[in-house]
Amino acid sequence: WAIMALIGGRHAGASVPRFALDDAARYVKARAVPDGYAYSGSASRSLAMTASGALSMQFCGYANDPSVAEALKTVKAQRPAAGSAANFYYIYYATQAMFQKGGVDWQYWNSSCRDYLVELQDKDGGWPLGLATGEAAAGRYYSTALSVLTLEVYYRYLQLYEIESAIGGAL
Repeated sequence: WAIMALIGGRHAGASVPRFALDDAARYVKARAVPDGYAYSGSASRSLAMTASGALSMQFCGYANDPSVAEALKTVKAQRPAAGSAANFYYIYYATQAMFQKGGVDWQYWNSSCRDYLVELQDKDGGWPLGLATGEAAAGRYYSTALSVLTLEVYYRYLQLYEIESAIGGAL
């Protein structure tokens, strides 16, 4: 979230020094494991951290880092499927990371994820409790908010090359 705030501030015209993004990327990269990213102090991959780590690296200007490619392979292989338990936090960040990657991988991810979320939606318009750690305690407002935000990723965000064009230079 801190990296997204830095990028959002930069897009709004705030002065965000390049070293802040480089330091943030260095912090995330230090948590890289062979198939994604881990929480600080952990040696094993977390799907949520893999998705948010890949997105963070992309936003910091390191989309071509090998750790991002590895993470996105994991994300692509772990797309939500009918009948599987929902991890709304993972789905939200994975959708953003795949959107930034673009191309056929984004199309593959989006068609599957979109259909999964629509099928999971309750008749009252909300989404059920997530089954990931902490999501059930967060409640239906949380799962509904993240589901709606996930479904509108490509309406709310620009891809990195569009961002760079809009702010007049590379991140």
